[in-house]
Amino acid sequence: EDLNDKGYPVYLKDHILSHHIHKKDIENALDQAKNGLWKDSPLPGTTLEKLLYTFLDGSNGTLSTILSRAQSEKNEVKLCLTLPFSLTILPFELMHNEKQFLLLSDYPKVHLMHTVTDRNKYAKAQPSQRPLKILFMACCPLSLADGKVLDFEKEEELIFTATEKYLVDIITEDSGSLTGLDYRLCGEGQGGFDIVHITGHGIMDPDKGPLFFMESETGEEAAVTPSELWEKLKKFNPKLLFLSGCQTGKSGDVKGKESFAYRIVKFGIPIVLSWGLSVGDKAAALFAAKLYEELAKGIPFEQAIYWARKAVEQTYNPWPLLRIFTDGGPTDKPITDKRGITHRSKRKLIME
Repeated sequence: EDLNDKGYPVYLKDHILSHHIHKKDIENALDQAKNGLWKDSPLPGTTLEKLLYTFLDGSNGTLSTILSRAQSEKNEVKLCLTLPFSLTILPFELMHNEKQFLLLSDYPKVHLMHTVTDRNKYAKAQPSQRPLKILFMACCPLSLADGKVLDFEKEEELIFTATEKYLVDIITEDSGSLTGLDYRLCGEGQGGFDIVHITGHGIMDPDKGPLFFMESETGEEAAVTPSELWEKLKKFNPKLLFLSGCQTGKSGDVKGKESFAYRIVKFGIPIVLSWGLSVGDKAAALFAAKLYEELAKGIPFEQAIYWARKAVEQTYNPWPLLRIFTDGGPTDKPITDKRGITHRSKRKLIME
């Protein structure tokens, strides 16, 4: 919760008070997070990584106890963070306990989610009885400078190659526009896609808030707001939206400017994947390919995220930049249940 006389209170599940975080430690962490030095190398952020761990551990060793118990019982650990807006800039994905980064730990495996709302905390997982179905769309406006043009064809090919042996259907919508997205979603109907993957560029505009750059009907740049994207998604509500663009998981400096991903979950999407800062498109593509490969196998969502992070571990960026926002629903089950389904994967390119 927000700051009080004792510092920032940290609560466990069911609103049980665990400990407080000193204000000066929070200020130190915020300064380090804002300078951005940690995003490309673990070395400059060493203090930050350990600070973030102590914030959840406290003087009573809350997190250490949870991790030790999970390791001895051969369980995994799922951390669901609900943060006050002032702390949303902190990259808790970087937590390090002086032995290892928690999200890359083998024993126990640790999963971290940012909980936007608890509207689905009592929901039960309902895997689709079919092959995994993905809608892939890349947004590459004609006005982009050469250095910003994404190699989306390479990303698509990496994803298809990684999943071609498994039960998955991938449809590529080539327009890059809201109109094209709407047309494709309407064509599939309710529950048509398990995953919608949109690649492009995002920013946190100081005045307008989060924006994602899609294409107009003539291929020009179209700055799309979270509410505009939600208007196209809400009737068909995929289980997972991956906004693979820079800063889609970054909040602004002023309260009320939550990240694009945060707002989309608030509107109604169960799970949104995003990037907290700028991310290299090659590494992001490798991450996505590994993620969908694991999901196509029928691996539970949390496990798939873990293996995708591990796949890009050696490049550092982007594994700590990925931020997951949820509505409190289950994330420990597969997205699809393919038992009894035998046909192989297919890909379809849609060009308007």
